[in-house]
Amino acid sequence: MQNEDVVVADFMVYGNKHDPGSEFSVAVLPPDTYGSLLPEADRIAFVEDIAGRASGIATSPPANMVHVAWTDAMAIAGHLFEPVADLYPPRYRTVGRADAGTWSTLKSRSVGR
Repeated sequence: MQNEDVVVADFMVYGNKHDPGSEFSVAVLPPDTYGSLLPEADRIAFVEDIAGRASGIATSPPANMVHVAWTDAMAIAGHLFEPVADLYPPRYRTVGRADAGTWSTLKSRSVGR
């Protein structure tokens, strides 16, 4: 044991009860969480800021959040993650935060909420 805090990203499943088979999973990546573990999901929700920098008060919904298909997210921002060996289900450790250019590209590929 290394006495180290580990943040595991939220994992949610959405669907429409009137449309069987419409389910999809979303892993939520909060801002400024270096080292957090991200589970594989159909989409990643990238959250840029959940609190006003000046006030410190969380906004609901977050002011800047995008849902991006997993494959698109990895193509655009895969450099921000590294696979963690020997974990099941698979997890990816965050090793960086999206810069302005990456964030802009992620927003352009957003699949909505």
